Amino acid sequence: MAVRTKRGAGTGKKADRRVLPGSGSVGKPVQGARSRRKEPEIRNEEEGRANPGGRDGDLRFQVLVDSGQALIWASGPDKKCDYFNLPWLRFRGRTLEQELGDGWIEGIHPDDLKSFIGRYQSAFDRRECFSTEFRLRRCDGEFRWIQDDGTPRVDGQGNFRGYIGHCLDVTDRKRAEEKNESLLVAVQNEKTILLTLINSITDEVWFADSEGRFTLANPAALKEFALDPDRLVDVETLAKSLEVFRPDGSPRPAEEAPPLRALSGEVIRNQEEIIRTPSTAELRHRQVSAAPVRDPEGRIIGAVSVVCDITDIKRAEVNLRALSRRQEAIITAVVDIIMEVNTEKVYTWANPAGLEFFGGDVIGKKAADFFVGEQETYIIVKPLFNGKEDVFYVESWQRRKDGEKRLLAWWCHVLKDAEGNVTGALSTARDITERVRAEAKLQESKALYESIFEATGTATLLVEEDTTIVMANRECLPVTGYRPEELVGTRWPSYVAPESLEIMLKHHGLRREGRGRAPDKYEVRLVNKKGQARHVILNITMIPGTKRSVVSMLDVTERKEAEEALRQSEDKYRTLIENAGEAIFVV
Repeated sequence: MAVRTKRGAGTGKKADRRVLPGSGSVGKPVQGARSRRKEPEIRNEEEGRANPGGRDGDLRFQVLVDSGQALIWASGPDKKCDYFNLPWLRFRGRTLEQELGDGWIEGIHPDDLKSFIGRYQSAFDRRECFSTEFRLRRCDGEFRWIQDDGTPRVDGQGNFRGYIGHCLDVTDRKRAEEKNESLLVAVQNEKTILLTLINSITDEVWFADSEGRFTLANPAALKEFALDPDRLVDVETLAKSLEVFRPDGSPRPAEEAPPLRALSGEVIRNQEEIIRTPSTAELRHRQVSAAPVRDPEGRIIGAVSVVCDITDIKRAEVNLRALSRRQEAIITAVVDIIMEVNTEKVYTWANPAGLEFFGGDVIGKKAADFFVGEQETYIIVKPLFNGKEDVFYVESWQRRKDGEKRLLAWWCHVLKDAEGNVTGALSTARDITERVRAEAKLQESKALYESIFEATGTATLLVEEDTTIVMANRECLPVTGYRPEELVGTRWPSYVAPESLEIMLKHHGLRREGRGRAPDKYEVRLVNKKGQARHVILNITMIPGTKRSVVSMLDVTERKEAEEALRQSEDKYRTLIENAGEAIFVV
């Protein structure tokens, strides 16, 4: 927008011809020595503008446009501004003469000037209405956001006379919008933290909506059930498609699925189940916790389920019972600890499990305050605080709130803000102290078993159901000619002579069908490393609770040979007597 000027008739001076808004007519000129005045007060300027032509209609309209809060301007066909109302001048704190023409443009923020001029001129050339926003300097020096709406105007004969504009200060609205955007960023950060947390948990996490559809599943859950992350899955349909058993081995009906029960308002904690997972077709032992999710009015809007795979724990229990002949309790439910630290490695947040483990005063303390002994934990996770987004695993001895030393397994993931700057780390932890102790005890029992195995004094093998030899003691060398390490991993039937193989395999299979189905002791012929046949009496015992058998071997070859020699001698002696011509007496 720029100034439009004409010569005053007969005066020899320039006259400002200002188009009054709303009428489309041309007002009478306001006289003034524009080039020589020295900053007259705005009040005098206002008095000079109050009745530009002496016409009552113009006066009333002038009072109308000057009494509101809208900032009004007008320009002529040459794009130059030739009118500003009083609110505009008060807002700018400048005189009409300073604002006319291009003078008012000095107040536009430099960053907005180019885009505004382009928008204004484009609309002006096409005689179109326009609406735009830019920052304009107020009389106190502050830049305020202005919404400018311009409209072409014509006179009574339809001739284009320029533009009239209507401006409003929308700074407060813009600031409110910026605040809303800031709140949205905060919400997004919270969402990022939540998703990072869910995705870093090694257990399965599921969320079902009120219509009974899984709408969220973390990577562990998707992988276990080979699901498409972009496809909604019906809870009941999935439950019916799976082979699931109760802990006692009986089939579990689909309606007992924890997510469905949670959607009905029930809270399920640490329920065990056995399921054949689609990803591996393997029966897995799982522990499930589920709870309804409610809105502020208490209405159920969904259900969240957390599933922990406890198959390894169950297998450890079975192995321990088989090897030690006694049962031992193993923790079947692991409650995850979740902790957040900042870049200084100070705890800033903890879930209830974390507070229960470390104590309610853990927030504000450094993670190292709970370390027990010298550790390389910080060295291991250093790349994480440099921005690396891998999940870092570390085992660390930590001091529990009661002072006891516990070994925790940690899975750690970096946290970043919206700009990608590292803000800290989010970690999940499990107490694996009992598991490590159980493994140590298992190794101790195994070592004891192996010691007894070696000290029997009899050639002994440990054989799997598929006839693979998994253990052999030193006494096997004299019988088979093979060292124990040569026997382990080979098939037991490969050392049986062909004439004994069929009966040996038959007894091997029947023995695993039930006790008493095959003899515990019988004789076979073996072939040793030199290819020599050996007569061996086998004494076989099944290990309770397994398909393994313990095979003891007694080499009776020498005895058999002695018996055969005696028999042959007796036959020879008997033949000699029978063929003798005279009576022979044996005394």
